[in-house]
Amino acid sequence: MPIPDETLLSKIRSNDYKKRNKALEYLYDTFFKSIKSFVLNNSGSEEDAQDVFQDGIAIVFQNVLQNKFKKEASLNTYTYSICKNLWLMKIRKNSKITEVDILGEVEVEDVKNEYVSLQRLEKIINELNPDCQRVLKAFYFESKSMEEIQRLFGLGSIQATKNKKLRCMKHLMQLISKKKLAIKDFVE
Repeated sequence: MPIPDETLLSKIRSNDYKKRNKALEYLYDTFFKSIKSFVLNNSGSEEDAQDVFQDGIAIVFQNVLQNKFKKEASLNTYTYSICKNLWLMKIRKNSKITEVDILGEVEVEDVKNEYVSLQRLEKIINELNPDCQRVLKAFYFESKSMEEIQRLFGLGSIQATKNKKLRCMKHLMQLISKKKLAIKDFVE
């Protein structure tokens, strides 16, 4: 039976070690499977998934304790987002751009261990408007953070920067769809 977010948050904020441990066990039992699936489907191993999940849970706990978790999403969604972003950052840090980085959250079995051809990808990105070209290249090719992109483009906030990147990704996906291209057209 699912435990409501408010109960979990209360246990995490508790000074009682047993309550915190119960919350941790519940989070692991409930959320790890989806994180593991995401990491395995995006060039990672089970060990990678465990590492990302542990780091993600530490961040979740820290954010809950510091009242940074604003309940704008469920605890499940929040945890998944943090873990997903940690994994994507690790992939970018290792300079391996995979299909999940560039082509969104597509999980495709037959290309999951392949790498995106930067030349093929750059060719289609160059068909976007210049603003979107610069944003996507800064993020994916140059591994710039949202903060760096915000400063580079003079955007008002991190959220505005994320929204701009998302709009550009939608334009890219529409262009890919319009040209009837598939992920396999971009992998080596």
